[in-house]
Amino acid sequence: MQSDYHREHNVDPNEEPRPRYTIYEMLSMSAEQIEGLRQNEIIGIFEALGLPSGNQKNSSMKEFEKFKKHDCGEILDEQAQCTICLDVVARPHEDQSDAELARVIVKTPCNHYYHYKCAKMWYEQSKSCPHCRTEIKSDRELEDEIRQANLDELHDSMFS
Repeated sequence: MQSDYHREHNVDPNEEPRPRYTIYEMLSMSAEQIEGLRQNEIIGIFEALGLPSGNQKNSSMKEFEKFKKHDCGEILDEQAQCTICLDVVARPHEDQSDAELARVIVKTPCNHYYHYKCAKMWYEQSKSCPHCRTEIKSDRELEDEIRQANLDELHDSMFS
């Protein structure tokens, strides 16, 4: 029976399983260990977390480009952290080849600040704020929600 299963699912019983990282393991890793992860391992972690892919990425990047951009010196709270890299937002990002871009921070619609590079990387993979998980919606999605709310209100007024 087991051999039928392996044949049916095209699985080699002698093959070593690919290592997967849990969220706990990721949080336990040092920065050097995380930087050492291969790109496909990081993508696998995003997929395991159920983060959006494909068309959703494109729409979130369009919305990301609309976020307000600031200079890191404009942040009054000098202890505020970028929850993506855990570095202080009021300082230029250390991992930047472009000195001007290193000073750029973005403010999300839910009023959270991130280094530009960190936020860009995040929103390429996800449609939600890394801090509060508020979903970033496109103009079309917002219009659809308003239209649906108006239809619901009309329906309720007609049948109540």
